[in-house]
Amino acid sequence: MPVIDIARWDLERLVEKSLSDEELENYLLRLKCEVEEINDDIVSYEATHDRPDLFSAEGLARALKGLLGIETGLKIFKTSNYRIKLLNDGPSYRPYVVGAVVEGLELDEESVKQLMNLQEKLHITYCRNRRKVSIGLYDLDKVVPPIKYTHVEPRAIKFVPLEETEEMYLDEILEKTEKGRIYADLIKEHKTYPLLIDSKGTVLSMPPIINSEDTKVTVDTKRVFIDAT
Repeated sequence: MPVIDIARWDLERLVEKSLSDEELENYLLRLKCEVEEINDDIVSYEATHDRPDLFSAEGLARALKGLLGIETGLKIFKTSNYRIKLLNDGPSYRPYVVGAVVEGLELDEESVKQLMNLQEKLHITYCRNRRKVSIGLYDLDKVVPPIKYTHVEPRAIKFVPLEETEEMYLDEILEKTEKGRIYADLIKEHKTYPLLIDSKGTVLSMPPIINSEDTKVTVDTKRVFIDAT
């Protein structure tokens, strides 16, 4: 079961209520979670695989607000007529892609951290360490649609990988970055590698390995594009 670490102040901010250690432990047990640690700074617990909604502070807060009677029922999200064109020319060994857009976001450093942690917990569990699926998050305002899912030779293009400062060829990314070394076996035996790119040539990511630094989500992000390949 994945272990989830949450800043206590962030959880209480989201729930809009302070809870004692005993109350938190009781509610976590009611949600089928195993408590790892609760102190003034951190709430740490194991969530079962059938409760991915508890893989983040926001998800746990939603469940707690229901148990506390603060906000019950499923949250209703507004949909719009917004459409984004996503072209699929992906490799035969990872041929599928879907996307979504979420707008009207207000993010801070902790919520960005929780987004990234949620993404990784899903990768570890449902996505089978990215073998079955990989998920990417991007600042849509840094992207010019249509977005194309394609595949190119390892030396066909360079981009700056997430949290790096220099451009690298795709095969260099597999050798020089931490994520590249971890997940290289998923694609390195193939002649071409997957790539997500916009109409201006900006690289969003090399699924299922790593995102681009150019399109990363920050506290200033208001619209997020999500892909799953």
